[in-house]
Amino acid sequence: MGCLFAGSPTATESMDFEKKWASRFEELSRSEDPAAADAAFETLLLVLSNQFISEANAGLEPTAGLQFLDAAEEWVGKMPDSKRLGIAATFLSSVAQEEPLVTRALALLERLRGSPHPEVKESALLETGRMLLGQGQEEEAMAALRRVVEEFEGTFSAEIASRELRSIGIRPGAEAPDFELADLSGDRVRLSSLRGKAVLLNFWGMG
Repeated sequence: MGCLFAGSPTATESMDFEKKWASRFEELSRSEDPAAADAAFETLLLVLSNQFISEANAGLEPTAGLQFLDAAEEWVGKMPDSKRLGIAATFLSSVAQEEPLVTRALALLERLRGSPHPEVKESALLETGRMLLGQGQEEEAMAALRRVVEEFEGTFSAEIASRELRSIGIRPGAEAPDFELADLSGDRVRLSSLRGKAVLLNFWGMG
């Protein structure tokens, strides 16, 4: 009796499979039925994001990132008010890591932040913050991430944004939060008043 499963597919087989389905859903996205095209675009981006990961894991130059961005821009251009567009934002910080894709992705995220659907705006704001953080633009990133925390409190996106904000605060070279403590003489001293000086903080000696 033959074996039903001959083993896991190779990286090449996986990529061939993903390319086949990407081509298929790209065709479906041309449908004149808006609902069918909308669903096809969503699935196409999922397939392309998987293809991007497969290419990266195989040590190949990822080509699916550009395809993803092209498809996402086309989708937003045709259906800017789609509720499904959150998926377009979700993977942008992963597939667009170098120029000129970064600039294009940030421009697309700006458009998605204007969506009438909170879930799309939420994803776009979060990914904007993460992309800016990856580009070293910490002030702009923090502004976007704080908006996620404030405007979408209690959501998973807000939790991720809070985590990203905390990580910014503990990076080497980051400015420590200001606070006030008593020194050895009992005088109250603010940390900010010691800027430029070497400071040893002994939290375990408090009390």
